[in-house]
Parts: sequence; structure tokens; C-alpha cells
Amino acid sequence: MAGLMMVPQATGSIAAKWAINRLLVRLGYRRLLLGNTLIVALLLTTFALPGPGTLVRAIATLTFCYGIFTGLQYTAMNTLIYHDAGIEHASMLSSMASTAQYLAMSFGIALSTLLMGATLQ
Repeated sequence: MAGLMMVPQATGSIAAKWAINRLLVRLGYRRLLLGNTLIVALLLTTFALPGPGTLVRAIATLTFCYGIFTGLQYTAMNTLIYHDAGIEHASMLSSMASTAQYLAMSFGIALSTLLMGATLQ
């Protein structure tokens, strides 16, 4: 059941791809990413609310909404690096973006390991 709950999130992320261009034109990168980050944080905190008696549909709806906003976030962030660059720099930017993402993930894992180690002692 836990694995099936990833389906609404993936569906929401795919659904967000249809709206990203219009949202970026209307809001711009800065306003979209700032507002969307706050919404993602709020949705993430709401995952603490469901209890054992919560309907699966309610959790699936929450997961779908979370998927929409995380899909918007990742798509906007991943296109931002290419926004002002010409096509001749695309391969270099792709390599730099991939390296930056892996570096950020490594720092996140390292920081969470340090925090977990500090709190468990």
C-alpha cells in the first residue's frame, strides 16, 4: 500500500508539467519558486496530520497535491539554469547542473547524518 501511494504523487508531478510554462510567464521564476517553496513546506507538514483512521482517499489526495507542487518546483529549478544561456552552452550547462544536483544531495545526506548523530547521542 505504501508503494501504491507513490502513484498519486507521480501523477501530480506529471500534471504539473502542463501548467509550468503559463505559470512562469505569469509569475516569473522568482515569485513562482518562492511561493511554491512555501506551499511545498506547508504540504510537507500536513503529512504529520493523518492518523490510523484516515481515509486512503484523503492521503492519496494530499499526496497528489504534494506531487503537483514538487513537480512545479523541480521543473522550474531545472529549467532555470538554461533560461539565459544559448544553445551552444547547453551540454556544458547540463553537466554543471547534474554535478550541482549531486553535490547538493551529498551535502544534504552529510548534514542529515550529522544531525541524526548529534540527536541520538
